[in-house]
Amino acid sequence: MNGIWIAKKFDRIYRVLKINENGKEMSIETSNSKTASIIGKYHNAVKQFLNTGDSKTLKQFKKIKIKDSNGNIHTLETNLQKLVEINEKIEEPEFYEVYSS
Repeated sequence: MNGIWIAKKFDRIYRVLKINENGKEMSIETSNSKTASIIGKYHNAVKQFLNTGDSKTLKQFKKIKIKDSNGNIHTLETNLQKLVEINEKIEEPEFYEVYSS
């Protein structure tokens, strides 16, 4: 549209993001901002649990399924012990990066 950008409620931009699934951290490619937003909220809930021990916000992610850009379905890890184990395996960068390189 003549070089004009119009804001929309969501986009269809592909991005690679980290998730926790089956006791492991892994990277998946997502195809829209709605999925990326869910993953971002999930990471915030995981961080809150790891920092405070409060797991209430993680409960909303128990039954959420994420579809990657290839159509594969992923389940976000909500097992508290597994989340602690995943976190212990991660080398601590200065800032945690949600986007995968």
